[in-house]
Parts: sequence; C-alpha cells; structure tokens
Amino acid sequence: MSEEISNVTNTPQTANVTYNSHIFLTDLGANYTPLWDYLIAGTMILCTLAGAPTNILALKYFLSKKKRDLATSLYIAICVVDTATCFTHLPVTLVLLKGRVPVLFNVVAVCASWKLLFSFLQQFSMFLVALMSVSRTLAIVLPFYRVSKRTCIIALNFYLAVLIIIDCVESGLSELWYDSDSCFCYFSARDPNWGIAIEALWSTKVGVPAIVSFISFIIMTVKMFHNKQLDGGAIKGKEGHLKRAAVTVSLFTGLFLLCNLPFFIITALYAISLCFNYSYPEPFFSTDFMRLYSWVVAKVLFTVFNAALNPLLYYCRMERFKVWLSNKVSDSGSSTNRMSGDLVVASLKTVMFSRPVTPDVEPC
Repeated sequence: MSEEISNVTNTPQTANVTYNSHIFLTDLGANYTPLWDYLIAGTMILCTLAGAPTNILALKYFLSKKKRDLATSLYIAICVVDTATCFTHLPVTLVLLKGRVPVLFNVVAVCASWKLLFSFLQQFSMFLVALMSVSRTLAIVLPFYRVSKRTCIIALNFYLAVLIIIDCVESGLSELWYDSDSCFCYFSARDPNWGIAIEALWSTKVGVPAIVSFISFIIMTVKMFHNKQLDGGAIKGKEGHLKRAAVTVSLFTGLFLLCNLPFFIITALYAISLCFNYSYPEPFFSTDFMRLYSWVVAKVLFTVFNAALNPLLYYCRMERFKVWLSNKVSDSGSSTNRMSGDLVVASLKTVMFSRPVTPDVEPC
C-alpha cells in the first residue's frame, strides 16, 4: 500500500519510549476501544493455530504424490505461501494487542522486511491462483491443449522480474512509514506528484492477477453450467476426475476472490481518491471505525483467513487427500496404541521380575 499520511502527528517520544522517525502515532478518536483490536488479533491467532498445521499436512500430501503434474506443483507452492502467511501477521497482531504502539515495527529493518515479505507473499499468492485458474480454464475450453510446466516457469520468472523492478522503483520513490491507523508498515511517496505513478504501479501488481483470476473464474463457471457438469460424480474415469478438479479449482479461485474482495475495493477507492485529489481517507472512510479497521482487516486479516481456509477446501474436495489424512491418523493411533501396549508389557515384566520372592509361610 502506498498510502498518503493524513491527520497524523509525529510523536517521537511517548511515555518515555523513543520512536524512530518513520513512526507516526495518530489520534485514535474518543470512541476508540481496544475490544475490536483484541477480536481481530484473536481471530488471526486462531487462523495460525488452525491454518499452519493443516497447510503443512497438505504440503506433505502433495509432496508424497509420485506424479508431479502442473496442478500438484502449483498446490505445493500455494501451501508454502499459505504456511508463511499464517505467521507473517504476528507483528501486526502484537501491535493490536499492545494498544497500536509500533513494538517491533519501531525497528526500521523489521518494518521494511515485514512490508516487503508480506507484500511478496500476497502478490505471489495472487499470481499462483491466477496461473492455476488460467491453466484449468484452458483445459476446459481447449481440451486438447495443455499448459506445460516450462510455460509456467517462464511466466513465473517474468512475473518475478516485473515484481522486483516495480518494488525497486516504488522503494526508490517512496519513504517507509508506520502509523497507528493502519497498524502496519507501508511506503508513501516522497513527492506528492509521484503519488499517482506509484499507485499505478501498485494497482498493476495487485489488479492484473486479480482480473485474470476473475475472468478465468467466470469462464470456468459458465462453461461448467453450460455443460451441466458442475459435479463430476456422475462421470466415471479420467473425464470425471478432470471435471471434479475443475470444480475444485473454481471453488479455490472463488474463495480467493471473496476473501480478497475487501482489499481490491479499498485499493480501488484509494486510487480514485488520488485521481480526483481527495484528502485520503475522505470521503470514503470518514468514521473512526472505518479509518482504524479498513486497511488492517482488508489487507491482513482476510489474507490470513484465506490461507487458513484453503486446507479445509482440499479436505472437502479431494478424496485422495481425505483418504491419505485418514490413513495418517489411523497409523498414528495404531502406533500410539502399540507404544502404550509395549510400555504396559515392559512395566509388567519389570514388576514381575524385580519383586523379591517370599516364601509361602505365614510368619510366627
């Protein structure tokens, strides 16, 4: 986010704590209550506790598959990104729990590293979803055409190169800031005249994968509705498997678009505010509640929530993953029972052979 700073007051020293020059503490308003901060922080912690282990399990499943096709490779990459996303919110969660003081973000290196890492994970996830939805759409529309791994690797390298170039340009034209409204670090243009250019670069990084994913999602859904094959259960063999995979990818893309919709909307509103020379966040977020929670909910909370929900979708839609997970649980239970049985037997042997032998004669 390349956000302009408005209605903020630089407070380099508060309550005997010295903050660096990139820190701006804003007036949170008379109606501010930390209850919503605690609720958002607790939700993200629950997402980590549920999402990180399940994403690791899903990653193990995809890595255990003998045949590594394009879809499997993309799922492996998505599981890695989602696992990392489940942990990168922790500095923001700490800020919310500490009354919106910067805590770790007071260190410039931590602030810049978090901004670059979280933005990279978010944008890379968008690209992977777009790549998966496009490849599945082409498989539906053009059944005899298959997207090769080589093509995806070329597209991935091109996207990463463009992403690095845009980030370098944005970093060179911007300054790093933290304010207590957003609760995270971001870049803001040094020169207001460059604000529109930087926002155009940011919108390109975010908007292109989102638009591609949305178009692919619409084409997939319309095509499956037209063919009346929304569920491959009635179709046997390889064709039924492909149809079920298409429905899974369609649901996966739809979940991604739904979770990221608030972020897309708020980014578009911010771009509009720059183009029409509004003083952000006016006129869109004039209330304190929207000012304090719009960005942190749209950018951080829903991104982490999406990462935690993806393994649930795998479990509901992939029968082989469900069977693999059930076998893992049963094997773990049987091994635990075996260990318990061996422990009991060993204990009995110890008791029997270590007990002193006494004669069968009553004492006088």
